[in-house]
Amino acid sequence: MKKVKLSILLVLYYSCSILDENSSSYTQDYYVEYGWEAFEEKNYDLAETRFKTAIETNESGSLHYFKASIGMGWTYIQKALDIQEIEHDGYISLAGNYLYQAYELTSWSSSSSSKENLYAGLCFQRSYWAKQQIAMGILVDTLDTNKNSYIRDLYEESKEFSMQISPYYIFEHDTTFNYEDFLLIGIESDIFLGNLQDAVNTITNYDSFNTYNCVNGLDEDSVIECYCIILNNGGCPFTSN
Repeated sequence: MKKVKLSILLVLYYSCSILDENSSSYTQDYYVEYGWEAFEEKNYDLAETRFKTAIETNESGSLHYFKASIGMGWTYIQKALDIQEIEHDGYISLAGNYLYQAYELTSWSSSSSSKENLYAGLCFQRSYWAKQQIAMGILVDTLDTNKNSYIRDLYEESKEFSMQISPYYIFEHDTTFNYEDFLLIGIESDIFLGNLQDAVNTITNYDSFNTYNCVNGLDEDSVIECYCIILNNGGCPFTSN
């Protein structure tokens, strides 16, 4: 009888251990995985809830905390795009908070995919945020020195993050975003920063852009118009052609 009781206790012990492991696993990766599932279904409210739960139920600084922070950042980017957000203290600002939170933990990630998703998010967020500052009526030519420097810093960071993205990159959770999008953001940053020759070099060295006539003989005087043509798939609204 003692052996039977001992066997039962052992079964119960190992069953509880298995349940504990499953519960731990559930809290660690479930909400991240299904957060991305909601994201891919464009249910950004649900994605936000799941990523937030993942952040709250995982240890600060852990790998799953890192991944959930990236998910939150991208979710807020999409929410901003959905409403064409102009206010500078809304979703894009929140996206920056979570993405930078993840950026401080990049050493945790062994996944190059997760890191590229982070760099792509930061590249996009920094550029969008810089434009928000300008769109709010803070024109660059009339900025005080500190604010002008702040916007330049955002574009410089955006450019730097764009350079961390491989030419084969596609954002697997929304395949409408790919390497070319972030290359164009980098070119925009160079133009804003006055690095016109760098913008010329990037455009002329990217084979896919050679289909546009404006690339032939491209120089610093024509690069802004050519960038606009490429950005709008051949039809820049600000040219007379």
